[in-house]
Amino acid sequence: MGPGIPVIYRKALRDLWQLRSQALAIVGVVMAGIAMLTMLQIAFHSLLASRDHLFSAAQGNLPDVWVSLKRAPEAVARQVAALPGVAQVQTRIMASGKLALAGVDEPLQTQLVSLPDDGRQPVQNRLFLQAGRRPAPWSRDEVVISEAFAAVHHLQPGARLQVTVNGRTQGFRVVGVGGSPEFLYQLAPGSVFPDHAHFAVLWVPRSTLAAAMNMKGAFNALSATLSRQGAAPGHEANALAAIDHVLDRWGGLGAIGRDEQISTRRLRDELAQIQINVRLLPTVFLAVAAFLLHVVFTRLVGLQRGQIAIRRPSDTAHPPWYCTMP
Repeated sequence: MGPGIPVIYRKALRDLWQLRSQALAIVGVVMAGIAMLTMLQIAFHSLLASRDHLFSAAQGNLPDVWVSLKRAPEAVARQVAALPGVAQVQTRIMASGKLALAGVDEPLQTQLVSLPDDGRQPVQNRLFLQAGRRPAPWSRDEVVISEAFAAVHHLQPGARLQVTVNGRTQGFRVVGVGGSPEFLYQLAPGSVFPDHAHFAVLWVPRSTLAAAMNMKGAFNALSATLSRQGAAPGHEANALAAIDHVLDRWGGLGAIGRDEQISTRRLRDELAQIQINVRLLPTVFLAVAAFLLHVVFTRLVGLQRGQIAIRRPSDTAHPPWYCTMP
């Protein structure tokens, strides 16, 4: 130590060296808190980026509006597409059914979603495949099955299924395993929690599903992408009301926006919970470190208050901050 350093400072440094094990422990807790904060922030922003990429027009093209209805002719879709604020419309046929698998005696439910007969990707809610392929153009008995259900029952392309829809039973061959952005959270009708062992989503050629549901030239589900103006705050409600006005006479059940769609709502809630943990856990570590620092320095000053008091005024002209603690 140089001769110009006051005695009180030299004493503080010696005391700190004697407490090096406690000091290192506190530094370790602070470093753990900062590392956890950095790690969780990176992971959280990575999840947000993955969600945005999956929902983007270039990838999954998740729509802004969903409507279920009883039945409407295809010409009605052109009326919806002409509404202000609507940029793109897609019609589909959707149905609930019962599924039978060899070796499985429990009742199984399924949600059937139509795919274009020409084998192309849907305009919206595009499929992402984990195995296999999409149904071949104009096929009648090829389907894509949801990944979660396939994983539980160890299904691969080539598996055979029996599906009963609208009182008709038909055999299908699985040619692909995958999913789509709107079914990230797969919930059976009337259920509160996902049951991947007893509920599956099947993507079926539209002509096959139309024949089963007697909907040739018609649809019972519509999704739409809004223009930038239509999706702006305050304008989305107007677009939903205009769509409902067109589809009310066809048994429309009410248009819902992206925030009310089951998968996006559950995903939003889970990301909000993760964001809370990102803020809470590092705060706990840093609060513990602050408490340990407070305890160590309070004890140190309390034990050595008498020694500090007898130092010459010249040595204590500029005492360190912790010497002024009560």
